[in-house]
Amino acid sequence: MKDYNIVSISGGKDSTATLLVALARDVSNLSAVFADTGHEHPETQEGNDADQCA
Repeated sequence: MKDYNIVSISGGKDSTATLLVALARDVSNLSAVFADTGHEHPETQEGNDADQCA
């Protein structure tokens, strides 16, 4: 079974910091996910643009 490391990002400081730490530690099989509920502020949606999360 393959292990996956997933960080749920909301655009807030805590989830952003968690993602940055995981990236700095070169965590394997890392994915960042964002759940668009349709109720986010436009700035949050812009900051979590899938093209920016590579």
